[in-house]
Amino acid sequence: YMLDDDYGYIQISKFGRTTHVELLNAIAQLSHEKCKGLIIDLRDNPGGWVNDAQSIADIFLDKGTLCYLQYKNGERYYYRTKDGKVEIQLVILVNENSASSSEILTGALRDRASATVVGKKTYGKGIVQSVVPLSDGSGMQITVAQYYTPNGYAVHKQGITPDVEVDGDNGMYELGDLTDAQLAKALEVMQEKLAEKK
Repeated sequence: YMLDDDYGYIQISKFGRTTHVELLNAIAQLSHEKCKGLIIDLRDNPGGWVNDAQSIADIFLDKGTLCYLQYKNGERYYYRTKDGKVEIQLVILVNENSASSSEILTGALRDRASATVVGKKTYGKGIVQSVVPLSDGSGMQITVAQYYTPNGYAVHKQGITPDVEVDGDNGMYELGDLTDAQLAKALEVMQEKLAEKK
């Protein structure tokens, strides 16, 4: 959706296997409309598989770290992005219900794509758990690793604190409705970003 002649808006309610393809199609459509900056709305997005967030991040990041898992013994496992990013200014909208891989994506885009984060502090879910079976047939969940953003920020129980905090009034809005205070602020931030580039 174009908010005006210059700025596009895309809402991603959850991550799935085809989300990155749908997002690429939406960006292509906005590019035809001369979109100069993009607001990505991840409010109330519970996340999904990290690989789905990785596919989305690939659109906006060149080769490098999306995030890393750190295990108790200090060992790390890195999720990587590849070259071929779309050059566009980004503002990310989040709230207290943005969780898991939506937080991973937000952290990576802020750390590596200079995205500005607007809204409320995110949920703070960033761990990996394994189930250990017990002799009576039950099981026990054990936390085995924790996610970190490319710059080493822990997501779990911390959440992502926005660069610009704005309260939402929990109203029901139509797509792109600028009576939504958080979206209106995101647009204002985007306009300021683009003005600074000129």
